[in-house]
Amino acid sequence: MHEMILCKLGEVVLKGLNRRSFEDKLMSNVNRRVSKCGNFRVYSKQSTIYVEPKDDECDIEAAFESCKKVFGIIAVSKALPCEKDIQKIIAAAKEYLACDMRAAKSFKVESKRADKTFPLTSIQISQQVGGALHQAFPTCEVNVHDPELVVHIEIRDDAAYVHGPAEEGAGGLPIGMGGRAVSLLSGGIDSAVVAAVAVKALGAEHVHAVMMPTRFTADLSVTEARKLASNLGIHYVVRPIEPLFAAFVSELSADFKDRKPDVTEENLQARIRGVLLMAYSNKFGQLVLTTGNKSETAVGYSTLYGDTAGAFAPIKDVFKTRVWTLAREINREAGFELIPETIITRAPSAELREGQTDQDSLPDYAELDAILARYTEKREDEKTIARETGLPESLVHRIVTLIHKNEYKRRQSPPGPKVSALAFGRDWRFPITAKI
Repeated sequence: MHEMILCKLGEVVLKGLNRRSFEDKLMSNVNRRVSKCGNFRVYSKQSTIYVEPKDDECDIEAAFESCKKVFGIIAVSKALPCEKDIQKIIAAAKEYLACDMRAAKSFKVESKRADKTFPLTSIQISQQVGGALHQAFPTCEVNVHDPELVVHIEIRDDAAYVHGPAEEGAGGLPIGMGGRAVSLLSGGIDSAVVAAVAVKALGAEHVHAVMMPTRFTADLSVTEARKLASNLGIHYVVRPIEPLFAAFVSELSADFKDRKPDVTEENLQARIRGVLLMAYSNKFGQLVLTTGNKSETAVGYSTLYGDTAGAFAPIKDVFKTRVWTLAREINREAGFELIPETIITRAPSAELREGQTDQDSLPDYAELDAILARYTEKREDEKTIARETGLPESLVHRIVTLIHKNEYKRRQSPPGPKVSALAFGRDWRFPITAKI
């Protein structure tokens, strides 16, 4: 028998009557991914998706990496199937895991007997396989508490499977994701981190980034966004929206006569970008990723139907100061400046008016995040926050007021992963019509 891949399902198995539709979608996503790596047979049994090569031309390593990026799969293993006979299982383990056993200092065997007709119990299987492996590889000691290597034996209806440690999958649910995403790439830190996360989850070939400059977009934003896209290896286009913005301004000029430009014109730019991203989504079947962070979401520093437009918000539960930390960690893991240093160190700006920075409207993000974390996660009152942080009570009160006033925006924002002690939406509810 040939080496194959076992994909363990995550939340899908808990979905009751909807489970079949989730599994069908997941199977379709896995099929699409591995089809680029060769001729594989993909099928599902007992909450596991099996990816089996049909010929020797299949690239099992590439297929393995592809499966790890499919949403809905929590763990992926390369495994060797064999007959359901204890001696055949031992022989398969000795052959398939020989390199791992020689390299490890300690090991243990974990067995699962899904087929209850198999004559040995799970404990007996582990004992017999473990004893045989230790005899064959005496330098690798048995350690059931803290082993360096875990050998897995699974007895299923169709065959027995031998494999080493599983690697983590993307998790989550398969519905809606489709494996393809489109996102704004602005030259700022938030969109940079979202793009990097998307590439890690989906693969560079499935991420589409769009830069949409106006008269207020700095040249540095364009050059750094292009550099980032090149580093990530993603499809990247520049679509200037200045003509569209000018058309809107001209169309409204008679109605806005004698009124100075203000947040209205700023929001127009954000909403034009949202419309174009949704057009890409419709035309190419891509999920729009929203790039807003938790700090902005908390105080409403965003535009409804503009930069909040989309289907999924990867960093909506990540404070701005943590976004910078994430960028550093992404670069450390990559081993080079995947996200250009200039993007990390430049002053944050929405670039919706000349010379704009975030701190025109907000306090320094370190101060803002300190207030937000204490008020939302620790549930401290305003006086306590001011005393503990040394910040003016007037500033703390202003931020707390913004949090409550912008509940209506948060109710209309896309969902995203919960990564903190308290996430807006699921863990935080406040009446939209409350008087502050």
